[in-house]
Amino acid sequence: MAGRAKGPLPPHAQMRDFLPPDEIELLLDWVLANRARFAAAKVIGGRVDPELRVAETLRDFGPTEAMLRCRLETALPWIFERTGTRPFEPDAVELELAAHGHGAHFGAHRDIPVGPGRAPLGGDASGRQDRVISAVLYFHREPKGFSGGELRLHRFGSDGDPGDVVDLEPLQNSLVAFPSWATHEVREVACESRAFEDSRFAVNIWLCRELPRLHDSPSQARVPPSSLPEVTVSTWATDRLDALRQADAVLPPVITTLGLGALDHWEPGLVRKSWQAQPQLLNADDSVFGGYIAALADQVLAFAAMTVLPGNAVFRTLNLSVSFVRIAKAGILDIEARVISQTRRVTATRAEFRRADSALVAEASAQQLLQELSGTAV
Repeated sequence: MAGRAKGPLPPHAQMRDFLPPDEIELLLDWVLANRARFAAAKVIGGRVDPELRVAETLRDFGPTEAMLRCRLETALPWIFERTGTRPFEPDAVELELAAHGHGAHFGAHRDIPVGPGRAPLGGDASGRQDRVISAVLYFHREPKGFSGGELRLHRFGSDGDPGDVVDLEPLQNSLVAFPSWATHEVREVACESRAFEDSRFAVNIWLCRELPRLHDSPSQARVPPSSLPEVTVSTWATDRLDALRQADAVLPPVITTLGLGALDHWEPGLVRKSWQAQPQLLNADDSVFGGYIAALADQVLAFAAMTVLPGNAVFRTLNLSVSFVRIAKAGILDIEARVISQTRRVTATRAEFRRADSALVAEASAQQLLQELSGTAV
């Protein structure tokens, strides 16, 4: 089901005049008065990496925080609608001030971590809240003392071609919102004066929601209903999932040939299965061939997407990423996959592979482009 199909640009929107003029002035005054407290910006993992990101940040908003949170609350309906996100009550809202001076930039990245050891990032210190929507509020001193610093959004499945991106100008007192799992970057800033007060300033915002751990019980591992489409009737996809749970399920030839097996459990936003490699699938040291883990990932992530697929839609996998944490040996692997988020056109899914002792073996993620049964993107 994997392929190199290119999908749409991430759903996004830009709102002008986000704050009243006196409040944006108050925010700028706070930033300039606290210049000495800004520190080198960090990337995921808590490290400073000037190859990837150059900026200065501060998490203290002083008296401006209350007004920002109040305005954000009133803007939530607009944010949800424009990003194609089913409304939810944020469990936490992260705020960060960022100053981009001369030469500042942030290379292509996502606002949620991926790869080995990935854990939800965002909200409080519980490790259970993940970022769902990202937003950026831009502001600067007048007259504007910098150029560049555009927010660049990448098309799903992009190869980096010029037509695969869109650049959004950091307009004064404007808010840009987009899904946190979308790849984006900050283009390099040029600031002739080199003065801090002429920087490109921004408030980075993340709307966070508590997400389940995949190894929790089925009742705990359900994605919050508010984040998923309401399922009132069966669809071709849910009918197929029901059939795959049966002992006499008829499997496609490719599944039978690869020995991937079927499905043990599904519910909206979650699938679960166990799999044991046959001897002919093992390497000489009894380890599982990595390509089979990738094939299993492709299968279970597709199953997860099917649990919330509209009745008039099909999908194509835009990208598939697998990270190996430990060597998988002969034995049973417990596999769980869930829907992280879904917009009108794209579903994001993640999976974990664990040994019988619950040790993590591999992680995988995918994004699926929804298409009408006629073949056009919905």
